[in-house]
Amino acid sequence: MQTYPSPPALQPAGTMKHSRLGIASFVLGVAIILFVIFVILLFTVIATMNHRDNFWDPESLTANQRLMMMMSLTGFAVIMGHLLGVALGIAGVAQKNRKLIFAVLGLELNAGALLLIGVIAVGLAAR
Repeated sequence: MQTYPSPPALQPAGTMKHSRLGIASFVLGVAIILFVIFVILLFTVIATMNHRDNFWDPESLTANQRLMMMMSLTGFAVIMGHLLGVALGIAGVAQKNRKLIFAVLGLELNAGALLLIGVIAVGLAAR
């Protein structure tokens, strides 16, 4: 006769802990969104300062190129951060015996932000 191991005991809902990966996903998503808002404001100020006097000045053109490079690198970092947030959210949802609220919120926040970035990119490419 074959014996099977007993299933692991589930914790009551009141004593379950939050998924740390889910919390990390949620915090990362919120932090990136706040960072994007700050960067947009910062780049707006820099762009208006560069364009105030002479828009066609050759030195201003190099400043615009530097600004575009910073924006591109920031956009890449934001996309990578949201991808990491999605991965952490998926890992948090997959954990057993943990509360899933932060994992689900982090997954939705990061996946929604990536979807929004994709829609904006497709819309800009279609122009």
